[in-house]
Amino acid sequence: MTSRSKFAEIFINERQLRDVIPDAWTVLYEANRPPQVFRFSGQIARLKRVGASVRIEVVEEPSMFGMLVRAADWKRTTLGGPKDAKPPKDLVRDMIANPDSGLPELVGLVEAPIFDPAGKLIATPGYHAESGLYLAADPELEVQPVPLEPSASEVASARTLLLEDLLLDFPFASDSDRAHALAALLQPFVRRMIAGPTPIYLAEAPTPGSGKSLWADLVSIVSRGRSCEATTVSNSENELRKKITSLLLKGTDLILIDNVTCSLDSGQLAAAITAETWSDRLLGRSRIVDAPNTATWIITANNPRVSLEIARRSVRIRIDSGSERPWRRTAFKHDPIREWAREHRARLVHACLVLIQSWIAAGMPAGSTSLGSFERWASVLGGILEHVEVPGFLANTAEFYETADDEGREWRAFVEAWRHRYQGEWVSATELRDLAERTGLLGFALGDRKPHSQRVRLGKALNTQRDRRFGNWKLLVGADSHTKTTKYRLGEADPTSLRIVDPGEGMRGVRDVAGIH
Repeated sequence: MTSRSKFAEIFINERQLRDVIPDAWTVLYEANRPPQVFRFSGQIARLKRVGASVRIEVVEEPSMFGMLVRAADWKRTTLGGPKDAKPPKDLVRDMIANPDSGLPELVGLVEAPIFDPAGKLIATPGYHAESGLYLAADPELEVQPVPLEPSASEVASARTLLLEDLLLDFPFASDSDRAHALAALLQPFVRRMIAGPTPIYLAEAPTPGSGKSLWADLVSIVSRGRSCEATTVSNSENELRKKITSLLLKGTDLILIDNVTCSLDSGQLAAAITAETWSDRLLGRSRIVDAPNTATWIITANNPRVSLEIARRSVRIRIDSGSERPWRRTAFKHDPIREWAREHRARLVHACLVLIQSWIAAGMPAGSTSLGSFERWASVLGGILEHVEVPGFLANTAEFYETADDEGREWRAFVEAWRHRYQGEWVSATELRDLAERTGLLGFALGDRKPHSQRVRLGKALNTQRDRRFGNWKLLVGADSHTKTTKYRLGEADPTSLRIVDPGEGMRGVRDVAGIH
């Protein structure tokens, strides 16, 4: 909030609160030049500097009270004349609960020049009403002007700086892994041009100390000027949900979940990644808030076990030095690389902008490879990388899914054993439990309790796989009308078959999926 030499006076007694509220908003607007207080995710928020960074802070009652105290002289009428007063608590609560539409709308906070949704470069510090973005760049960051139509030599120089200087010493397992590492570096600068969600960049390695977290730090240093604040995941879905809400309400544009050691299998994380807007109840309140999900998500782990739901929401960046103790490697081109990146940040930012601007000037050609749920992301990042001749984008997805999907591999192996043992017969959960025990498969579904419990657990697991295709076979679930039990069968995959057969009555007993419980 700005300081003023002369303050407006607001009298709070002998007036209806509805008459005081407009006066309070008026003085708040006068003090909010240039804008530092906004509407953000349906709430009042302000910018707050924390060390070298600027963050979005949701305004609570104490903060609103303080802003109003500083915005006006609050008075009370008495027989002896005007007396000093304070903003009424009811006024403060009403203003927080009902943000005025006149407050500027904040969409996001960025810390380096970026492109807005229309492809226009935002390079001037401060609030940009047209896009709703606030550029809080380091005053010492002096990025050279970006040509509207970068030449081939300018594009080549930018590509070389990023790949042959910044990323040179990372031993990426393939061109695809390197392409994804560069895509993550470019994403913060072009994120607003991507309508919809973006996938997780999963940086993995066979050995600790391979450089996963270092690479994530470089992404953060280039886009934000500082190393990335890391967080962790827990087995508690409720705790993870709260953490996601907290991070997105801060306007965090880069989220690093570092050094994951547990299995990556979270419904909350999967939902967050594919959500354009994240909705959740505020802690300790009944109010639901909506936070935009425009962050770049990075997860690092050593040979992680990843569920298929998380795997299909991720792109792999595998770093493999081929060394037993990779942290002891020497002879790097720029060492230490973090300090080099900070020192040359303006050049690195300029290089990212040049590659993106060259793509924009070429008419924004779409990438040739797509990714389900992230089509716009693939179109933009894939288009940029193809345009600047960086190969490998999304080329390793099939390999990654096959490697990551441990449960899927077990299901496929079990279905193969099932097919050899029972062909197309209808069988019970008990028979399939015995088969799983003999083959040593589906331990994750059976658990380690008594046979009855294992049968129940396997039945539930089989129901979750209903109509799933395994190669040329599909898992069918049927209700036996004679024994009143659920039976299972492998049938040949048929794209039109979306119904369940009653094994007791053949095709005459076809029942809707909704009829099976």
